[in-house]
Amino acid sequence: MKTKNYTEEGVKYDAGKLRYDLLPPEPVEELVKVLTYGATKYTDGGWKKVEPYKDRYLASTLRHLMAWRMGEVRDNESGLPHLAHAMCCLTFMLWKERNKEKEDVREVLYLSYPYHDSPEYRTEIVKIAAKWIYFRQKKRGEEKPILLIPHLMFGYLNEEKDRIEILKTCVSLVGLCTTFIVLGDHISDGMDLEIKEAKARNIPIEFMDDTPFVQEYSLKEEGVKCKS
Repeated sequence: MKTKNYTEEGVKYDAGKLRYDLLPPEPVEELVKVLTYGATKYTDGGWKKVEPYKDRYLASTLRHLMAWRMGEVRDNESGLPHLAHAMCCLTFMLWKERNKEKEDVREVLYLSYPYHDSPEYRTEIVKIAAKWIYFRQKKRGEEKPILLIPHLMFGYLNEEKDRIEILKTCVSLVGLCTTFIVLGDHISDGMDLEIKEAKARNIPIEFMDDTPFVQEYSLKEEGVKCKS
């Protein structure tokens, strides 16, 4: 009868497995410092929602690399190495590339329209916008988009001081959209701020009142004045 020969040494087969022990810890620590700085300055995981990520993260990577190439070791704002910032941007791009299929790739539409006291008027605007978006997506053969309607999300506050704060929040949300939609033919001061934010972020802007559909279902209402 044959018996197996056992040795005192353990046996473990590691062939073909990733060698994480080859990863030097010091650069990883610098990367984590940049991530921690970004989370404190912005939000945890906010980098995942940055669009268009290729252009923006590539530009940031190149800025840090050029600064390093010109002899500047550390970023003036964070105090952290430029190379760590560049590595962080590349990490973000790699993560986005690897997770494309897992992400919700639907178009995100930001609906910007003038404030008005009448709930009926606001409801009518949103109804018309919904119809317009339906025909827009159907014509393009695209999926239903994600809608950002800040005025409905945050409600309408009565006091002027509260309205200023809510306008700031609305403007901050513009960066989350992939397309900025202007509803109606009246541009209020608040809408103007939102439009400027969209332009600053190179977000495509569409004016809904330029379409034949809106010419048929006009947003104009006699005797109605919109607040700025």
